Amino acid sequence: MQAQKLEDVATGDIGKIRETILSRKPDLSISRVPEDTKKKFLELAEQFKSANHPSPDYGMALKWLIDMYVPFSLGFQDKIASLEARISALEHKPVEVKKEETIKKKMADGSIVEFKKKEA
Repeated sequence: MQAQKLEDVATGDIGKIRETILSRKPDLSISRVPEDTKKKFLELAEQFKSANHPSPDYGMALKWLIDMYVPFSLGFQDKIASLEARISALEHKPVEVKKEETIKKKMADGSIVEFKKKEA
């Protein structure tokens, strides 16, 4: 089939060339991937082998990663929003300044002694 496509190009059959180009599925090429990340992805793709697809299935590995990422990231977004609301509430809450209460007692010898009131 590859030879037929090359023959079409050589003969200049524009209709067949156009059909060939439009029938191709887009490929995915990813560059600048750290070596350890690439190795982990290739190991993951190995797990998606099947009887119908004996080589590593990169497409299904990528689909699985995205399916796992979306709910995971949404969970974090909910938690972050909750924490932001709590922080905002704490920032706008008036600070209560507690004064230490003292108790004055008159002793038998006539002197006055001050004691700090203990919190219960």
